[in-house]
Amino acid sequence: MSMLVNYTLENLLSQYDCLVVVEPDRIEQLMLQKHFGVDGSAGFYRIEKSGTLLRLKAE
Repeated sequence: MSMLVNYTLENLLSQYDCLVVVEPDRIEQLMLQKHFGVDGSAGFYRIEKSGTLLRLKAE
């Protein structure tokens, strides 16, 4: 299940340059922490692409 969620997230986010998080709930924060290593708090995140790898960087 985790592999499917990770694939879906990366596939969706790979189409964009940034992610804006507004009023995240606890599940969303945990998902961002687990899959992208960011705290998942409200804010602006730049999506960095390196081949098939995606990284989020808080701005």
